[in-house]
Amino acid sequence: MKKVITIAIVLIMVLTLIGCTGAATPEAPAAAAPSAPAETPADTGSGSVKIGFSLCSLISEFFELAEKGVNSEAAAQGVELIQVNADGDAATQKKQIEDLISAGCDAIIVISQDSDAIVSSAADCAAAGIPFLALSRQPSDMANVALFIGFSNELSCNAAVEAVVVAANDLGYEPLKAIQLIGDLNDTNAVERQTYFEAASAKNGIEIVASVATEWDLDVCFNRLTDTVQTVDDFNVILSPSDFLLPSIMSVLAARNEWVLYGEDGYNIIVSIDGSPDAIEMIKAGYLYATANNNAIEMGQIGIQKAMEIISGGAPANNEYMIPVVAITKDIADQF
Repeated sequence: MKKVITIAIVLIMVLTLIGCTGAATPEAPAAAAPSAPAETPADTGSGSVKIGFSLCSLISEFFELAEKGVNSEAAAQGVELIQVNADGDAATQKKQIEDLISAGCDAIIVISQDSDAIVSSAADCAAAGIPFLALSRQPSDMANVALFIGFSNELSCNAAVEAVVVAANDLGYEPLKAIQLIGDLNDTNAVERQTYFEAASAKNGIEIVASVATEWDLDVCFNRLTDTVQTVDDFNVILSPSDFLLPSIMSVLAARNEWVLYGEDGYNIIVSIDGSPDAIEMIKAGYLYATANNNAIEMGQIGIQKAMEIISGGAPANNEYMIPVVAITKDIADQF
């Protein structure tokens, strides 16, 4: 009976976190979209400025919110927006960006599927004289990138780990022993968050007793974290690199009767990164302690704003624009 209840909880949380996008579930991405770019329903404007927007996928709430930000700002500025979705395939994304170039876009904004593979697309844009702007995932080579807009993974990890210390002091937890979840190592965000979580943990006296490679896949995360907690049961902290993984964490802990409220027996201090609406609700409820706010809507809006500035001849002072980060805890959750 407990197993049935747990599975039901997971299904509900996965549907809530991913959103009703029409895309497939995280463990089985939908077939790739057609390579020819098609204007989205949000397309507006007279067509005097045409911007391409290449999404890696809509598999997570973070990407949905980034899409919302791009579309709302494009509409506000009267931009003709041509949006394509690679549905998690780097080769599809490359072909779609080639089509956006052929469509005569004045600038192209990209959330990449693969931080290495996207480098060739940035070079293609540069060769065509089209500014290439990257959101969220920084290309591994920035030589042909007009501007990267995102969040400092170092500041995000530091904020999350510092929140752990505050909670531990309040709860009287010591020593602190953490399980660290790791994303897909083809994603620079995943690599950097692993590095900075480890550095911040060492600085604050937190021992990482296990690391779990999730590949940004909820099933993989669930299975590997389940195996981990069966062999490593002496932990009181979980470091998650994205709110996307929270449903799997919840399911694994629920099976151990450890998905409990702050201060209750068996409570683990869980911190994450993204600041998604569903994570904030978990914080308000008392299950999740903190999430480092990476405001995806704001990021998308800034993407259009900066693209317009560059199209108008404004050269950025440097090719990185970092948005401020704050750890959202229950004390300030109502502000978001």
